[in-house]
Formats: sequence, structure tokens, C-alpha cells
Amino acid sequence: SAAQRQEGESLWRLLPALAVEASEVMLVSSGDGEPGGRIGRARLRVALLPLLRKEISVQGLRLEDLDLELRNQAEGSHFQGEGLNLETGPLRLGLEGPTEPVDLTLSGSLRDLEAGLGADISLTTRAILDLGRQVHRLEDVLLEMSPEQASADQEGPRLPPLTATAPVVTVNLAEETLGVDRFELDSAGMRLQGRLEGTAVTSSPE
Repeated sequence: SAAQRQEGESLWRLLPALAVEASEVMLVSSGDGEPGGRIGRARLRVALLPLLRKEISVQGLRLEDLDLELRNQAEGSHFQGEGLNLETGPLRLGLEGPTEPVDLTLSGSLRDLEAGLGADISLTTRAILDLGRQVHRLEDVLLEMSPEQASADQEGPRLPPLTATAPVVTVNLAEETLGVDRFELDSAGMRLQGRLEGTAVTSSPE
């Protein structure tokens, strides 16, 4: 039988896989040490034998009720994510080469606190991750946004409903570039099609 140990709100199970469940996990900002968010519940199951081959085989990852706070005082930006839920399919990570495509879904609420805008989002895609080259690829991207329910009846500016699709989105963290291939965006009765390229995406996007 599997070994089992429980400490506080964390539950560990060993052999043939390491299964971890944790609740009320606090995230700390690396800059000032202040709380940067929390995870209501996290579930992770990792196979042990692939670790001997320097591979990480995740049989499933689920983050529930995730809250994030992103603030940049120099640029005057302040974003907040609330009630986010992230779930992936089986995922195998190696030190070299890209992963097999993994299903990924994300849902919850995002707010731009400086602009006073908020939206409920739903994202589905397949991700291919290359940790060695720091180049990540999203395929069959579907993003849906709607005015946040809590502010739908409030006066002031509101984001219109939006649907965006793209066959491929490529993020190169080493070169800080972003490429979106043949995207389609539908919002407020209008449709926009094209390509999108960005630079300095992790510092000062252009």
C-alpha cells in the first residue's frame, strides 16, 4: 500500500506516484515579500520512475480558487485575478525538447483596477512547452470574455463580450517575443482578423 503522511492541510501519498493536495496556499512576491495571491486548493500527481530519467511526468494538475495580484508601480498598472481555476491533462516535462501537447483550461475573473474594468474569462488550448529553449506554443486557442457579473449592472465603462481564436500562439521567453498566427476576434458586432507580433513581452510590451 502507498505510504501516506498528513501535515496541516496538505496530504501526501507515495508510490508508484507522488500525489499532493494542499489548500489555502499563500503566494509571496519575490520582490518585496508581500503576499501576491493564494491558491484555494491544489492537486498534483507526479509519477516517480520518470524522475530517474530526469523527466517530470504529471498525471494531472488542478488549481482551484486561485487569486493573483500583479502590480507595477513604475508603469502604474494593477491587475487582479480572482477565483481562477486551472486544469491540465497528463504532462511530461524533460530537460531537453518540447513536451507532447497537453490540454489546458483556465477560467475565472480578471480586473484592471486602474481602469476599473473587469471580465469573466474562459480559455481552452493545447500547450507544447519547451523548458530548455524557453519557447512555448499554444494551439487551437479559444478565449471568451464577458463583463464581470458583479459589475454588469454598475455605471461606467464596461468591456464588451469578446471571443478570440487562433490556431497558434508562440511565446519565446528567451527573446521576449510573442507571435499570434491568423487570429480572429469578434466583439460588439465587429470581426477583426490578422497576425500579431510583440516584443519585450515580459518587461515593457510593444
